[in-house]
Amino acid sequence: MTPPASAAILLTVHLFGALFFAGIEVLAFRMQVGGGGIPYQFLLMLPYLATLLVMMFAFRRARAPAFLGQNYDREKRTLA
Repeated sequence: MTPPASAAILLTVHLFGALFFAGIEVLAFRMQVGGGGIPYQFLLMLPYLATLLVMMFAFRRARAPAFLGQNYDREKRTLA
């Protein structure tokens, strides 16, 4: 059985995300071995910074939920 299209897309996105993170981590290790005068703490932080930058650009058009910041009143809820 083949997975639904949405599951295949989600799997592909996760795979590319993991490969991106691993690639940046390998790059950081190679820069650490090669020297260059960059402190190793910054190089260890590099994969996480790259992930944050990707998330900032990927989700810049995302909207917050409409109910965010409103109080929940159990008496006002409706059953559909």
